[in-house]
Amino acid sequence: MNRKFSAKLIEKRWLSPEHFLLRLRPEVETPEALPGQFYLLKASKTFDPLLRRPFSIFRQDKETLEFFIHKKGKGTTLLSEIPLGEEVQCIGPLGRGYPVKMLKENTVVVAGGMGIASVYPLLEALKGKTALTLIYGARTKKQLFFLDDLRDLDELILCTDDGSLGKRATTVEVLGEIIKTRPPRRVYACGPEIMNREVLKLLKEFSIEGYISFEERMACGVGACLGCVKETSKGMKRVCTEGPVFSSVEL
Repeated sequence: MNRKFSAKLIEKRWLSPEHFLLRLRPEVETPEALPGQFYLLKASKTFDPLLRRPFSIFRQDKETLEFFIHKKGKGTTLLSEIPLGEEVQCIGPLGRGYPVKMLKENTVVVAGGMGIASVYPLLEALKGKTALTLIYGARTKKQLFFLDDLRDLDELILCTDDGSLGKRATTVEVLGEIIKTRPPRRVYACGPEIMNREVLKLLKEFSIEGYISFEERMACGVGACLGCVKETSKGMKRVCTEGPVFSSVEL
């Protein structure tokens, strides 16, 4: 199957002035993406910007791919301006996703801000396979999305830095409370770099199995340019091919 393909933009839905969903229909049959894998999308028909932008798969079906995007720079702004019906050049799915395993014990997923885009398909894959808790946090309630879709999880814990919705706490603080009172068997996480680092500290301190997705700037997406390497316990690893999901043992 093709990993480099054109896809028609069939839907664009704004969720806030800075957040939107893009729904694409590939022109050819493409491999199914695993939760946590990503695609490189070309933002324009010119060479400006030169590099494609990486986005986690958010939702997919047999005919379409959907991406949740935060408009915050030139590339994402150009993507937000593509008219319906236009073709978008894509490469993917790429990278290593989250391992999905059936567990009787509790599993905790931690999403910080735009990290929900990465873990959303993971949550769908884990439903019914484990007792599932989602800790979902952001700076303010306006940055929490898809809440109606998440209500059917076994447990949904919302938190905001300003206390505008849910607990006034960080995702890391809530995770720490859960670990001390009812330790999970496994933790998955995706969020800002500082959140990921603090989650990793907790996993190592309490010897909990975990998988964390990291975001890095990328160029080729296939590991050739070494532009997205990350230091791990086993040396430098390429986020685009050996990540973006890493086990806590590796880090």
